[in-house]
Amino acid sequence: MHLSLRSSLILSSLIYVPLMAMDVSRESEETPTVPQLQDLFANPQLLFDSDAGVDYSQMWINSRRIEKMEWDPSGRLLALAAYNREAPSISIADSSNGSSHTIPIDNLSHHTIPQLAWNKSGTLLALGLLERVSRRSKIAIYDVAKRSISRKFNTLDGQDYSPVIAWSPHEETMLAVLESPNLPVRFYRIPENNAEPVTHTDPPVAFNSQGYYGEPTQLNWKHKHNITMAYVRAAFCMNTETQKLGTIMSGGPTGTGPCPQIACHPQKNIVAAGRIPEWQGGFLSKPTAEDYRFWRLALYQIDEAPQPTMLATTQLDGWEKNTHIRSLAFSHDGQFLIAARDDGFSIMNGETLQELLFQRHTDKTKQYLAQWNPKTNQLAFTRGTQLYITDDLKNMNNE
Repeated sequence: MHLSLRSSLILSSLIYVPLMAMDVSRESEETPTVPQLQDLFANPQLLFDSDAGVDYSQMWINSRRIEKMEWDPSGRLLALAAYNREAPSISIADSSNGSSHTIPIDNLSHHTIPQLAWNKSGTLLALGLLERVSRRSKIAIYDVAKRSISRKFNTLDGQDYSPVIAWSPHEETMLAVLESPNLPVRFYRIPENNAEPVTHTDPPVAFNSQGYYGEPTQLNWKHKHNITMAYVRAAFCMNTETQKLGTIMSGGPTGTGPCPQIACHPQKNIVAAGRIPEWQGGFLSKPTAEDYRFWRLALYQIDEAPQPTMLATTQLDGWEKNTHIRSLAFSHDGQFLIAARDDGFSIMNGETLQELLFQRHTDKTKQYLAQWNPKTNQLAFTRGTQLYITDDLKNMNNE
């Protein structure tokens, strides 16, 4: 598949909303102004459509919406998981030439939404899968150069959930896995020689809580000794050297509510966490208008102390009932943080969480995700079944 058109379709679904309260004169020359940021969405390129070539007239299924998206470390390839209840698929799209291919996995229609993770060199893509019939979780390792699955194995305790996965940032053969609710991370050693068996270690720490955290949703291992893990109702950090566990956010009747989205700073031990309002998780019996109105984000310093330190927090105005944060991501240098919301994209200062730009969606029937390129200020974002990429913001500013 090769898609290279520049479509005006996306422009009809995105409306630029300037932030009148922002003092642009205080920005440094290196910091793009609001109009420059808005240029990101001026002329996006349609790179991939998960429904292209599918004849839905012969099937009673819905479109395959893109549910997961991960850049490879080089900033060239994008791994994508598209899903509906009958025909999920996993693909890799090449942002340099617009080509794409589907990863061959047998009986993929019997799996739920796959999880995706690149190793540090970008040569392997790990896939977290769940078999519908057996309800057992599996991990498949895809060799990018050979375009084939080189290994597949069962997780030790995983059942009923797709395992959430992250490669070690400093070891090519170490994979961290969240297998089930209330179970901390387990480490799997995957030898380069496929003839050697996969080995594992027990979780280095255990949750010392009576709470139930729900299905695991995210696992980030950006820095050598710090791992962050998120569940539907909580988020934690763990130091792999000291084996200390800290709570970023935890849900409950008097807690801070669910926290399904976290993002790690690319250079510092800082984590951004966004939570769904408490009323949405059933924690507020009598929600007020204010509870419907605001979503909250926070930055935390993750270090060797058991508990993270909050650095900044913000409320994002204008959220509507039953909306979600679909993804949260730092730019390659940590300068920006983008939250993909059901009602629009929020681009914020990566250190202060000051909102710099709100790009509104008018078509709220689509799901939107957004991820910055790990090497440049290029943005990849989805609109339902479609994947778009922007030009590099630096190149725009130099024109």
